[in-house]
Amino acid sequence: ERGWCVEVLLGPVERERDLGNDLDSVQPPDLRSLAGLLDRASLFIGNDSGPGHIAAAVGTPTLSLFGPTDPHIWAPKISRGRVLQTAGGHMATLSVDSVLQAALQILEAGGDD
Repeated sequence: ERGWCVEVLLGPVERERDLGNDLDSVQPPDLRSLAGLLDRASLFIGNDSGPGHIAAAVGTPTLSLFGPTDPHIWAPKISRGRVLQTAGGHMATLSVDSVLQAALQILEAGGDD
């Protein structure tokens, strides 16, 4: 509705489990391609994993979703990063609306400058 393009990043596990969906997906063949893709992104939203750290390393704003791991230790170190942590460490308790609202706040604040 606001003109942003959303793409789902698929890694080997998602491809293996056929976790594709109705959104456009991208499947970078290697880490260099992944870094280039993330460098062009306005925002990276993801769980506590390597692509979030790569996004932070190339300067892309991040929204990191944490379950049982400690974001004080494991969150990407970037000033334009934000963390949402689940209640009780269960990812299923993190609402889509809370993620959407946090993402919109980052994007509307000019996170892609």
